[in-house]
Amino acid sequence: EVFTAKNPYIIECNGSTMLPDVVVPSLKLIIEFFGDYWHGNPDLFSENQIIAQGKFTRKECNLKDLKRIQEIEKKTGFKVFIVWENNWKKFYKKTIQQIKEVKDERISFLSEK
Repeated sequence: EVFTAKNPYIIECNGSTMLPDVVVPSLKLIIEFFGDYWHGNPDLFSENQIIAQGKFTRKECNLKDLKRIQEIEKKTGFKVFIVWENNWKKFYKKTIQQIKEVKDERISFLSEK
């Protein structure tokens, strides 16, 4: 079963509620789609470039996201896979292949347990 915004899978983490973009519980996999501007795509912005409505540097956004991802993975035991907006738009087929590879890795990982 796959959970999406229309069929939510809500995660409580450090006092806040998160609604992941896509959750596949059978694979213990969360897929998050990150907007380039809001999350600071490192392929498009320099480390100290100000983004996110002029509030944070790209590096600050990336560190904040990394911390959140690590907390979610630790709390849930799920793997979080990030899809960048630019990659989805420009490299759709390659991105789909990467998601399939992560899915296959998760199947192998979970079947070993």
